[in-house]
Amino acid sequence: MDKKITLFIVLIFFMVLIVIFLLSLFMKKEPNIGDPIPTPTTIVVSVAPSLNRLTILSILPEQNVSQNYLPFQKITINFSTKVLPSTLLIQTSPETEVDILPGTQENELLIIPKTTWTIGTTNITILQATSVTGANLNSPFSYSLTTALPTLSPEELNNIYP
Repeated sequence: MDKKITLFIVLIFFMVLIVIFLLSLFMKKEPNIGDPIPTPTTIVVSVAPSLNRLTILSILPEQNVSQNYLPFQKITINFSTKVLPSTLLIQTSPETEVDILPGTQENELLIIPKTTWTIGTTNITILQATSVTGANLNSPFSYSLTTALPTLSPEELNNIYP
């Protein structure tokens, strides 16, 4: 007798499930012609060209070929965003070995000669730089620095004691 009751309850349970399923199929609302149909939204994220470009904001000392600097003058380059020293490729003429070091600010690099700049004009071309965001310089950047040893005036030369 208990088996018949249990079997009857299970049968009723399955029939209720079937009825609910069938009702859900038939009760679906068909969209009316005037109802808007939802469409999936696609979001496209792109980087604006100005954000993906690396620029040199300033360079110190300012380029002035009529101004003489000491042969051990450091050059400070301020970029639009952070640049790692290892990504800065430069060419000097006449050829000079340099150290490229981070500056005091996040987006600043220093170019320092390992010995001295050659007396006269040194041309420095920044061939490539890549920021930490992946931005690159659009084209090479040229800079000139004129160096000279300090000279004494005739009056200073007369005041030198042996």
